[in-house]
Amino acid sequence: MVSTSFHRQVTMDARPKNEWLQTANLNAAIVKADEGKALSYDGTTPNSFKLAADGDVIIARLDYVETDAAGDSTGVGTVAMKFIEKLPIKTGETMVVGGSAQGAGSGEVKPLTANHALNYVVEIRSGFAIVVKI
Repeated sequence: MVSTSFHRQVTMDARPKNEWLQTANLNAAIVKADEGKALSYDGTTPNSFKLAADGDVIIARLDYVETDAAGDSTGVGTVAMKFIEKLPIKTGETMVVGGSAQGAGSGEVKPLTANHALNYVVEIRSGFAIVVKI
């Protein structure tokens, strides 16, 4: 019996384009384990980002946290300003394909009640929404 060809299993989950990766200042609470989470603008210092809080507009995704020799965050990292990536869904929330995402706290996402043109959900996976941020 022939198995299903991987060419028929389409997903939008992909790495962001390098031209949309930017070096940025990170809020002091951000650690290496936060990579891959949703970010919003911090505003406490120029070019700074924080983990998306409840109700925040998602403006980036945390791609990489720079660390020192001891493994501690240096307060600098790489953020994806445009992306097609998976973001963690807050436990108890239900995301739908075609909807939009907003911050749910701790860099997780939840559904935005009124869709907007900033992002949209294209796929749901176990505990994650694949979000296109344009």
